[in-house]
Amino acid sequence: SYEYNGSMSASINIEDIEIADGDILFAYCDGELRGKAYSDIFPLTSEYVFTIMIYGNGLGNEKIDFVLYDALSNEYFELAEKINFEPNMIIGNAMETFEFSIASDELVSELRILPAYPNPFNPMTNIEYYIPESNSVKVSVFDVMGRQIDILQDGFKNSGYHSIIWDATNQASGVYYIQVTSNGQVQSQKVMLLK
Repeated sequence: SYEYNGSMSASINIEDIEIADGDILFAYCDGELRGKAYSDIFPLTSEYVFTIMIYGNGLGNEKIDFVLYDALSNEYFELAEKINFEPNMIIGNAMETFEFSIASDELVSELRILPAYPNPFNPMTNIEYYIPESNSVKVSVFDVMGRQIDILQDGFKNSGYHSIIWDATNQASGVYYIQVTSNGQVQSQKVMLLK
Protein backbone atom coordinates (compact mmCIF):
# COMPACT_ATOMS: atom_id res chain seq x y z
CA SER A 1 0.00 0.00 0.00
CA TYR A 2 2.98 2.33 0.40
CA GLU A 3 5.59 3.53 -2.05
CA TYR A 4 8.46 3.95 0.41
CA ASN A 5 10.07 2.10 3.29
CA GLY A 6 12.83 2.48 5.81
CA SER A 7 14.45 0.30 8.45
CA MET A 8 15.22 0.54 12.14
CA SER A 9 17.24 -1.60 14.54
CA ALA A 10 15.83 -1.03 17.99
CA SER A 11 16.17 -2.15 21.58
CA ILE A 12 13.82 -1.50 24.48
CA ASN A 13 14.75 -0.39 27.97
CA ILE A 14 11.77 -0.64 30.32
CA GLU A 15 12.12 -1.26 34.03
CA ASP A 16 10.65 -4.61 35.13
CA ILE A 17 10.12 -5.73 31.50
CA GLU A 18 12.55 -8.31 30.15
CA ILE A 19 12.49 -8.63 26.37
CA ALA A 20 12.14 -12.26 25.30
CA ASP A 21 10.99 -14.50 22.45
CA GLY A 22 7.53 -13.63 21.21
CA ASP A 23 7.69 -9.92 22.04
CA ILE A 24 6.60 -7.68 19.16
CA LEU A 25 7.36 -4.08 18.21
CA PHE A 26 4.62 -2.27 16.26
CA ALA A 27 4.95 1.01 14.33
CA TYR A 28 1.82 3.15 13.84
CA CYS A 29 0.94 6.34 11.99
CA ASP A 30 -2.39 7.89 13.03
CA GLY A 31 -3.53 4.52 14.35
CA GLU A 32 -2.63 2.67 11.13
CA LEU A 33 -0.06 -0.11 11.35
CA ARG A 34 3.10 0.69 9.34
CA GLY A 35 5.48 -2.00 10.60
CA LYS A 36 5.80 -5.07 12.81
CA ALA A 37 8.84 -7.00 14.06
CA TYR A 38 9.46 -9.85 16.48
CA SER A 39 12.34 -9.82 18.96
CA ASP A 40 15.48 -11.59 17.79
CA ILE A 41 18.80 -12.30 19.52
CA PHE A 42 21.80 -10.59 17.94
CA PRO A 43 24.59 -13.23 18.16
CA LEU A 44 27.50 -10.87 18.81
CA THR A 45 25.94 -9.25 21.88
CA SER A 46 23.43 -11.96 22.91
CA GLU A 47 20.86 -9.19 23.35
CA TYR A 48 17.36 -8.95 21.90
CA VAL A 49 16.98 -6.57 18.96
CA PHE A 50 13.96 -5.60 16.87
CA THR A 51 14.75 -5.13 13.17
CA ILE A 52 11.65 -3.43 11.81
CA MET A 53 10.73 -2.31 8.29
CA ILE A 54 8.50 0.79 8.35
CA TYR A 55 6.35 1.83 5.40
CA GLY A 56 5.13 5.27 4.37
CA ASN A 57 4.01 7.65 1.64
CA GLY A 58 7.06 9.90 1.89
CA LEU A 59 4.95 13.03 2.30
CA GLY A 60 7.06 14.43 5.13
CA ASN A 61 4.24 14.57 7.67
CA GLU A 62 4.14 10.97 8.87
CA LYS A 63 4.88 10.76 12.59
CA ILE A 64 5.48 7.16 13.68
CA ASP A 65 4.43 5.96 17.15
CA PHE A 66 5.60 2.67 18.62
CA VAL A 67 3.94 0.03 20.80
CA LEU A 68 5.55 -2.98 22.50
CA TYR A 69 3.66 -6.24 22.96
CA ASP A 70 5.08 -8.14 25.96
CA ALA A 71 4.30 -11.82 25.37
CA LEU A 72 4.93 -12.86 28.98
CA SER A 73 2.37 -10.49 30.49
CA ASN A 74 0.14 -10.39 27.37
CA GLU A 75 0.14 -6.57 27.61
CA TYR A 76 0.85 -3.66 25.27
CA PHE A 77 2.94 -0.62 26.21
CA GLU A 78 3.07 2.77 24.51
CA LEU A 79 6.70 3.77 23.89
CA ALA A 80 7.87 7.33 24.50
CA GLU A 81 9.99 7.88 21.41
CA LYS A 82 8.50 8.92 18.07
CA ILE A 83 10.13 9.41 14.68
CA ASN A 84 9.27 11.19 11.44
CA PHE A 85 9.15 8.78 8.51
CA GLU A 86 11.62 9.43 5.70
CA PRO A 87 11.98 7.29 2.56
CA ASN A 88 14.96 4.90 2.68
CA MET A 89 15.81 5.88 6.26
CA ILE A 90 18.16 3.60 8.20
CA ILE A 91 17.99 4.15 11.95
CA GLY A 92 20.45 2.31 14.18
CA ASN A 93 22.12 -1.04 13.60
CA ALA A 94 22.42 -4.25 15.59
CA MET A 95 25.49 -2.98 17.46
CA GLU A 96 24.18 0.55 18.08
CA THR A 97 20.42 0.31 18.33
CA PHE A 98 17.79 3.02 18.62
CA GLU A 99 16.66 2.67 22.24
CA PHE A 100 13.02 2.93 23.28
CA SER A 101 11.63 3.62 26.73
CA ILE A 102 8.08 3.46 28.06
CA ALA A 103 5.84 6.51 27.64
CA SER A 104 4.18 6.06 31.04
CA ASP A 105 3.11 3.36 33.44
CA GLU A 106 -0.18 3.09 31.59
CA LEU A 107 -0.92 0.26 29.23
CA VAL A 108 -2.38 0.79 25.79
CA SER A 109 -5.89 2.02 26.54
CA GLU A 110 -7.70 1.45 23.29
CA LEU A 111 -8.98 -1.35 21.12
CA ARG A 112 -6.59 -2.27 18.31
CA ILE A 113 -7.00 -4.56 15.32
CA LEU A 114 -3.79 -5.85 13.75
CA PRO A 115 -3.33 -6.58 10.03
CA ALA A 116 -4.99 -9.81 8.94
CA TYR A 117 -2.61 -12.37 7.47
CA PRO A 118 -2.39 -13.58 4.87
CA ASN A 119 -4.05 -10.73 2.97
CA PRO A 120 -5.01 -11.27 0.15
CA PHE A 121 -6.05 -14.76 1.23
CA ASN A 122 -7.72 -17.98 0.06
CA PRO A 123 -9.77 -19.24 1.80
CA MET A 124 -8.63 -18.52 5.38
CA THR A 125 -7.08 -15.51 7.11
CA ASN A 126 -5.98 -14.90 10.69
CA ILE A 127 -7.43 -11.87 12.49
CA GLU A 128 -5.73 -10.51 15.62
CA TYR A 129 -6.93 -7.83 18.00
CA TYR A 130 -6.18 -6.34 21.41
CA ILE A 131 -8.65 -5.22 24.07
CA PRO A 132 -7.38 -3.18 27.04
CA GLU A 133 -10.07 -4.41 29.45
CA SER A 134 -12.00 -7.65 29.84
CA ASN A 135 -15.27 -7.08 28.05
CA SER A 136 -17.76 -8.30 25.49
CA VAL A 137 -16.27 -8.46 21.98
CA LYS A 138 -17.99 -8.84 18.63
CA VAL A 139 -16.01 -9.68 15.49
CA SER A 140 -18.08 -9.31 12.31
CA VAL A 141 -17.50 -9.53 8.56
CA PHE A 142 -19.17 -7.13 6.11
CA ASP A 143 -19.23 -7.11 2.30
CA VAL A 144 -18.58 -3.99 0.19
CA MET A 145 -22.29 -3.16 0.29
CA GLY A 146 -22.14 -2.92 4.10
CA ARG A 147 -24.11 -6.11 4.68
CA GLN A 148 -23.06 -8.26 7.64
CA ILE A 149 -22.28 -11.70 6.21
CA ASP A 150 -20.66 -13.43 9.18
CA ILE A 151 -20.14 -13.14 12.95
CA LEU A 152 -16.83 -14.71 13.95
CA GLN A 153 -17.03 -14.00 17.66
CA ASP A 154 -19.62 -12.55 20.01
CA GLY A 155 -19.00 -12.90 23.72
CA PHE A 156 -16.87 -12.07 26.73
CA LYS A 157 -13.08 -11.96 26.35
CA ASN A 158 -10.33 -11.28 28.87
CA SER A 159 -8.12 -8.25 28.34
CA GLY A 160 -5.13 -8.79 26.07
CA TYR A 161 -4.25 -10.17 22.70
CA HIS A 162 -6.61 -12.52 20.81
CA SER A 163 -6.73 -14.16 17.40
CA ILE A 164 -9.39 -15.85 15.32
CA ILE A 165 -9.45 -17.47 11.88
CA TRP A 166 -12.03 -16.55 9.25
CA ASP A 167 -12.78 -19.39 6.84
CA ALA A 168 -14.30 -17.77 3.73
CA THR A 169 -14.71 -21.02 1.77
CA ASN A 170 -18.40 -20.25 1.11
CA GLN A 171 -17.84 -16.61 0.06
CA ALA A 172 -17.15 -15.14 -3.39
CA SER A 173 -13.88 -13.46 -4.29
CA GLY A 174 -13.79 -9.77 -3.41
CA VAL A 175 -13.21 -7.16 -0.74
CA TYR A 176 -14.56 -7.63 2.79
CA TYR A 177 -14.35 -5.64 5.99
CA ILE A 178 -13.51 -7.14 9.39
CA GLN A 179 -15.00 -5.15 12.27
CA VAL A 180 -14.11 -5.56 15.95
CA THR A 181 -16.40 -3.89 18.50
CA SER A 182 -15.83 -3.73 22.26
CA ASN A 183 -16.88 -1.34 25.03
CA GLY A 184 -18.17 1.28 22.58
CA GLN A 185 -14.97 1.22 20.50
CA VAL A 186 -14.94 0.04 16.88
CA GLN A 187 -11.98 -0.86 14.67
CA SER A 188 -12.14 -2.28 11.15
CA GLN A 189 -9.88 -3.30 8.31
CA LYS A 190 -10.15 -4.33 4.68
CA VAL A 191 -9.25 -7.84 3.48
CA MET A 192 -9.32 -9.36 0.01
CA LEU A 193 -10.43 -12.89 -0.81
CA LEU A 194 -8.89 -14.19 -4.05
CA LYS A 195 -10.09 -17.59 -5.29
